[in-house]
Amino acid sequence: MPYTEWQLPGGQASAAMIQMDDRWGPAPPNWLGYLLVEDCDVTVARATGLGAAPLVPPQDIPVVGRFAVLADPQRAVFAIIEMLPMHGLRPADLHGQRASSRRQYR
Repeated sequence: MPYTEWQLPGGQASAAMIQMDDRWGPAPPNWLGYLLVEDCDVTVARATGLGAAPLVPPQDIPVVGRFAVLADPQRAVFAIIEMLPMHGLRPADLHGQRASSRRQYR
């Protein structure tokens, strides 16, 4: 599935964009922001306690990490992701960095 990836100065992926096709069913075009977290399950529990609603419960993405999709109390949807240690991505290490390059994959 073709996608475009934006990367931080060190080459780590910071964002990606994919073109929707028939495989997405009736879902309308949309943006889904992912927030990098230290612990997906703890973050979901805390967010739920603050009024968020889990739309996709925490689950593993093989070789990537663990993610969940939530809606805040006003129903704005966002995702969180905990990357596996092998990716070297921790929230504290990335504070204030911005993507500096873009690559396209097919």
